[in-house]
Amino acid sequence: MNGIFVVILAFLISLIQLTAGKEKLVNLSLNELHKRTLVYFTSGWKYIPGDNRNRASQEFNDSGWIEVNTMQNDSFPAEWEGTGWFRLHFTIDSSLYNKSVFL
Repeated sequence: MNGIFVVILAFLISLIQLTAGKEKLVNLSLNELHKRTLVYFTSGWKYIPGDNRNRASQEFNDSGWIEVNTMQNDSFPAEWEGTGWFRLHFTIDSSLYNKSVFL
């Protein structure tokens, strides 16, 4: 049970980080959220199999991780056995500062 908590915590930490770079980022803005009430984070996810707890670090290099689409089961590697790390980089536009946004 403790291991599941660590994985969930690491997942949430990796979701919250603000990043810049060459990666495909999901951009959230107040204008975008006015168009709809839900934003689906289905693409842009990165995955790596295994349970190396060092991957929880924001500084951990994920450039070699596999890109997956959470809506397409065939985008996951065949060797996936149910344990692994997922990471999604996204930015939050300054128009959303001091606004309530829930993940």
